[in-house]
Amino acid sequence: MKKNIKTKILLLTFISLSLFTFGQVGINTANPQGTFHVDGAKDNAASGIPTAAQQSNDFVIFSNGNTAIGTTSMSAAKLNIKGNMILGSAAFTNGARGYSVVVRDNVTGELKVMSTPTSAAPIGYMVYQLDNVNQDFVGDFNTNIDTTKYTLALIGSSFASNDGNNQLKMSLPTSGDFAPLNINSYKSGGTWHIFADFPSAGTNNASNGNWTVYCLVINNSITKDLGTITTDLGGSEIGSGVVPGL
Repeated sequence: MKKNIKTKILLLTFISLSLFTFGQVGINTANPQGTFHVDGAKDNAASGIPTAAQQSNDFVIFSNGNTAIGTTSMSAAKLNIKGNMILGSAAFTNGARGYSVVVRDNVTGELKVMSTPTSAAPIGYMVYQLDNVNQDFVGDFNTNIDTTKYTLALIGSSFASNDGNNQLKMSLPTSGDFAPLNINSYKSGGTWHIFADFPSAGTNNASNGNWTVYCLVINNSITKDLGTITTDLGGSEIGSGVVPGL
């Protein structure tokens, strides 16, 4: 009799260990969707895939170690959360270097570190000092900054001639032409270029000059190309553009 009881205990122990080792564990659910599944509200159906509303309170760990919260779908990411995430108090970087910015992949929903092979900063500041240019003219300066990874925005500039006299003179002084500053960045051949000039003007004594150009280099991970909006004002000084696709 005792032998039979021992045999039954051993058999039940073996079955329990087998279920623990190879089975799925469900808490508040008899229909686990992964290796370990907690149905927070105990509202999942006994069979089939829970509805989106039912999944919203679920927590699932899959056989590969991936974890899902608010969903029962296993993704390629180690952690898949459907719903808002709240971060409580956190330390400020206070401008310290060595930190990256996290961005969201709008296609997969994955969170990624915004970076390129050369920089993890979202926005960089730099100055180009272009010395000994042809009078005041920079027709094409190649920055070699990749247009697919960065946007180059010019935020300021200054010009000085080498002869110490920074006044410009009109090339055609009797024509009444006006020579406003014309400086911009543009794309060419996959890189950003800079153009700078005072049209219809030149330096005194045709001396060469020096440009200082202040720039922001913006990581394209946080920018969106809104294209070109063309508006014909019909000779008027008043106009209104269409709302861009922000």
